[in-house]
Amino acid sequence: MACQNDSTQITTEETCMQLTAQQAGTQIIEIYRNAMDETNRLTQDQAAAETFEAEFNALIESWQTKLLLIGQHVMVMSGSEKAQVESAINKEHMAMQYNEKAKKRFEDYSKNIFPYHKTSPELYQKLKGINIITQFAFFDLLKKQNKDAEERWGEMMVPHNCP
Repeated sequence: MACQNDSTQITTEETCMQLTAQQAGTQIIEIYRNAMDETNRLTQDQAAAETFEAEFNALIESWQTKLLLIGQHVMVMSGSEKAQVESAINKEHMAMQYNEKAKKRFEDYSKNIFPYHKTSPELYQKLKGINIITQFAFFDLLKKQNKDAEERWGEMMVPHNCP
C-alpha cells in the first residue's frame, strides 16, 4: 500500500504513516502554490493554447492525484483536524490580500489566464480551476463541485488506512 508522508511516496507497509493535519495542510498549500506558479509559467507569454495544453493537462492530473492521496488522509481525520487543514488553506487565500508574494502570484495568474477565455474557452475553464484545485483533498466538497467525481476519481476517494 502506498502512503504519503512529508511530500514523499512511501511504499513499504512498515513505514506507512497517517499525515497530521499540519502535514496535510502544508502539502496542500505547496501543491496549490506550485500549480499557480506553473500555470503562470505556461501562460505568461500568452502562447497559443495548443503549444502548452498537453503539458498543462498532465500537470493538472499530477496535482489532482497528489491532492486525492492527501484527501485519503483528510477523510479519516476528526472534525477539528479537518478544520486545521481548512484553516491552512483559508490562510493562504487570505494572504492574497496582504502578502505581496501571494498577491502578485494571484494577480499574475488572473491576468495571464484571462485572454484564454476568448481564444480557448475549454482551456480557460481548466486554467480557472487551478484556483480551487485544493478541493481535491476534500472529497465531500469535490463531490459537490464535480458531478462526475465518483466516476472519475472514485477509486482514489477512499480512506487512508495503515495496516
